[in-house]
Amino acid sequence: MNRDALVLLDGAVYWEKRTDGVYDGPLCPVCWGLNHKRLPMVKNEHRNHPEYMFYDCAHHTPFVDRRVPKSILEKYVT
Repeated sequence: MNRDALVLLDGAVYWEKRTDGVYDGPLCPVCWGLNHKRLPMVKNEHRNHPEYMFYDCAHHTPFVDRRVPKSILEKYVT
């Protein structure tokens, strides 16, 4: 099975569907795009917005951050 087929882009970040149907993510779009590394992003608890959650890449901080709509998170995060 091609594991890359289980990785999809949604909400400016990547999500990986596990064999049990649960999604891992958000994954850093830069780490995945450049090196196909599945590096989970870290929620930035200091930035609040009613419609978005902010995530930072632990490897690329402070250069890579993403604003992920809460509607997208509801689809993937249980």
